[in-house]
Formats: sequence, C-alpha cells, structure tokens
Amino acid sequence: LKGPNVFKAMTPYGSFVCKRTSAPPSRLLFIGGVLNNLQQRDWDGAVPITYTKNAEPCAVRGDSIFYLTQWQQATPTPTDWYSPMITRLAELHHLTQNYRLEDPRQVERLIDSLLGRWEYWTERLKEGVKVAQARAYPSPFD
Repeated sequence: LKGPNVFKAMTPYGSFVCKRTSAPPSRLLFIGGVLNNLQQRDWDGAVPITYTKNAEPCAVRGDSIFYLTQWQQATPTPTDWYSPMITRLAELHHLTQNYRLEDPRQVERLIDSLLGRWEYWTERLKEGVKVAQARAYPSPFD
C-alpha cells in the first residue's frame, strides 16, 4: 500500500495490513500480554491486533518490527465507532480499576485523583489525535 512501511497481505486466512512500527518489541509484547489477559476476562478489546502463529503481537524481520491488523474495507465515520469505543473503554476501566468506593474517607481523594488523571489523559489524547491525523495510515498505538 505504501512501502516500505505499510503492506497488504492476502492469505488463505484473510486479508491483513502489515505495518512497520518504531515501538520496541518489548512494548508490543507487554501490550499483547495485557490484551490477552483482558480477553481471558471476556473483554473483546479495542486494539485490533492480529497475533502471529506463535501468539506474538509483532513480527521481527531484520531490524524492522511489524504488527498485523485485519484488513478493513472502508474506514468508518466517527459516528459509527465512537459509541462502541466509549463502551469498550468503560469496560476496560471496570476491569482494571484498582480502587473501591466502600470507604467514604477515600471518595474525595479519589475524585481529585481521577479528575487530575482525566485532564492529563485528555491532553495526551489530543496530542495522539494530531499525530494520527498527520499519518496516511494511522496506527492503533497512536
């Protein structure tokens, strides 16, 4: 599609996009492990990574690192994906939260902490959107 960084692979198992990434293999393995753990807990995910036959989230060829995703025929409009994405993020939050609201003394501290994190990640999300929009083929890691 856009060599040497983006390829379309057609196999007997389906069509895939193979994209070169600058992310280190350790990061991709960590993300793959987290996603596998969440899938075992019945979360179907939001990052559409296709794993290799060795159950790895990336393929290394020489100095290059690639990851695969299923080929999507048409790019959906934001109105098609934003509601399911928010639902999946809420599910992810529920599965990974590390606090409980049973102790009323912790509620105010918790709310302040969550507001701070919300503001931080909202800014990071805006930066990620700019990076993704600048690419011809956005990466799910953006």
